[in-house]
Amino acid sequence: MTKLPRVALVTNVLPHYRVPCFEALAERLPGQVDFFVLAEILTERYFVLADAHPNLPVHVLSGKAWAHPPFDDVHLNDPRPVLRDYDLIILGGWAEPTFLLLWLLAQLRGTRVAFWIESTLYDGARDTWKESYKRLLLRRAGGAIVMGKSSAAYCEWLGLPRSRIFIAPNAGDSAYFRKQAASLLPRRAELRRALGVEGVVILFVGRMVEFYKGVSTLLSAQAELEKKNLPAQLVLIGEGADRAEYKRTSAELGLRSVRFENFMNHAALSRYYAAADIFVLPSRSETWGLVINEAMEFGLPIVTTQVVGAAADLVHPENGFVVPPGDVAALACALETLARNETRRQAMGECSRAIIAQHTPEAWAEHFARAVETMLR
Repeated sequence: MTKLPRVALVTNVLPHYRVPCFEALAERLPGQVDFFVLAEILTERYFVLADAHPNLPVHVLSGKAWAHPPFDDVHLNDPRPVLRDYDLIILGGWAEPTFLLLWLLAQLRGTRVAFWIESTLYDGARDTWKESYKRLLLRRAGGAIVMGKSSAAYCEWLGLPRSRIFIAPNAGDSAYFRKQAASLLPRRAELRRALGVEGVVILFVGRMVEFYKGVSTLLSAQAELEKKNLPAQLVLIGEGADRAEYKRTSAELGLRSVRFENFMNHAALSRYYAAADIFVLPSRSETWGLVINEAMEFGLPIVTTQVVGAAADLVHPENGFVVPPGDVAALACALETLARNETRRQAMGECSRAIIAQHTPEAWAEHFARAVETMLR
């Protein structure tokens, strides 16, 4: 019997939203793929971590972690379990010492290496010494599996031939949020009363760290809406280092219709998605932004910025607006346009549903598996 090639996918942590994708990949490549994580939790992130995952071959690598706020922790792990019996090692980035160590050892052992990349040209400063070593890593890699168009363009900019770039459309737990939308949207009026929201509800969900999310721009845009007496209520869900500063800014601006809510699980968050009218992600640095996927399952029009990785794939003139990061006037204009036109909001929301229908864990796994099969050949 011919021995099937084996694949190790190494990433930093296993959040809940990745489990459906990984389960679909394990089903698509039965007995061929193992998953390795560098840590069980990241101190600077707020997300729902995966609980038990009996259907997934997931292994936590032993090692050490160093906090690096406001960025993710840095890890150095024992690489030996990944090097034992795999024909292809896929590294979930290049910012971790463990990833660099695995790349080097794989080169020495003659094991094929590939990358699974979220980064884009716009989610951080570019054209530095770091870009030079990324070019070196990619030059000696079998290819890169990327989230979408923006990540693909970045890998091309780094010198990777287009024939070695494979897009696996980014997806979260689409089945869960689709089911929640079907259950909650018929009770939308009841939910809004229970949550105490009214008027045009503009929803933000994310880490409250200015470097990444640019919430100060959103607060200033809300001030512009309130000057015009638009019935727009801004709801901000999340936690992070700059949350207290955002509350002070809101008070200084004299905002009357802003609510801060704590980080919450997906069931509670779904109630806010169902109650909202517009979803906004005003990020200054964002590799993708899976909250956009989630909001689109609830039929929401999207307002986001040019640096958000998901924008190129998910946000079009038919379902939202893409504005420059940090541009208060442009953000306020987009929000005002939607706030004043319920018919347009509804039409854009329907387009959001149609677009996001293609971004499922099964579709991600199929594209990922095809990329793996191509690189192994």
